[in-house]
Parts: sequence; structure tokens; C-alpha cells
Amino acid sequence: MTTTSTMTANYYSVECISQHEIDPIKKSRFIAHLLPLTEPSTLHRFLQQLTKEYANANHHCWAYHLFDNQQIRFNDDGEPSGSAGKPILNHLQGNKLINAAIVVTRIFGGTKLGVGGLVRAYGQAASEVIKNSQLVTFTPTKKLSLTYQYRDTALIEQVLHTLKLTAIDSIFGNDITLHFDIALSQWDTTYQALLEMTQGRVIIHR
Repeated sequence: MTTTSTMTANYYSVECISQHEIDPIKKSRFIAHLLPLTEPSTLHRFLQQLTKEYANANHHCWAYHLFDNQQIRFNDDGEPSGSAGKPILNHLQGNKLINAAIVVTRIFGGTKLGVGGLVRAYGQAASEVIKNSQLVTFTPTKKLSLTYQYRDTALIEQVLHTLKLTAIDSIFGNDITLHFDIALSQWDTTYQALLEMTQGRVIIHR
């Protein structure tokens, strides 16, 4: 299932994969993984790894929240609708995690837990893997490209130095084009400073 979200301040993410297994529930095992994510293909590859690692697992239920396009998605992977992916997502969002995914692997223990039991189990697994992970502050960024004439190089460099911005790519031709990932909080300041310093000569691509 897919939905969208509105970005707000004070979000968090992770830089490495964490794993946590909760105590068995009626002999069923629930192993949770929290991983950094910037594109869905990373999750798909991780699920393939889990399928090989836990060959006896019955379900790999998951949820993720990506900053780009504010995409949110979750999957019950064969469990009753709403009993797995959504509880995982609730904890992902409740802890303001973004650019992250949680996968909870279930190895069936022989006794059915019912929808309510599954909701609690998957939610507990998601909650505990988050509590046992090192979270980092997520700074939302936006791509910015600017093109300017060589004569404006010193002016542009002065602005970049003042704002502590470093280009992630540079193209030199008849003009110079620089590409950046800048914090959303810096966007307006950067835009105005570049225009004012070059008297509007710089071309800024949003």
C-alpha cells in the first residue's frame, strides 16, 4: 500500500542496519531489522537477502518512509490485512523516522496469534528495534544548480564560503555550472545571496 506525507521538522534516520529479536510469542519468532533507505530497490535487495538467510521464515513484513516525493509504503506479506505492515509503519512514523525501513521477519511457531496478537507482535518488534538503534538527526535537503559566467567566479565563491556550501559536481564549458544538495532551511538565504551578489546574472535551477 502506498500513501504520501507532509514533511515537518525534527525528523530522524539511521546510518547503518540494526537487528533485534523480541522474545518468542507462542513459539513464533519475530526478528526486526531497521535500515537506512534512499530508494526502494535497496529494500528489495535486502528482502532477497533475508529470504536466503531465514529460509524457514513465513513472512517478511515491512514499511518505509522516503523523503523524496514523501513516499510511504507498507506490506503485510501474506499476514491478515492491516496486521503487520501498518503497525510497523505506525512506529516508524511515531518515532519520526525518514529515509528508513523496518522489516520484521516471522518464523511461525505453530500457534495462530489472531489479528490483534499479530498487531501487537509486529508493533513490538518495530518499537524495540528502534529503541535499540542509534538514530541521527535527518536534515531535509533540496537539489540546487547554478550557472554563471567566469567573471562572477570570485563573487560566487564568496557566497559559497560564507554559507559553507560545497558543490557535489562541477561542469566547465562556456559558463560554469555547479550542483548542490542544500538544507531546505538554507534555500531562501542562498537564493537571495546569489542573486544579489551577481546582480541577477546567475541562473539558478530549482
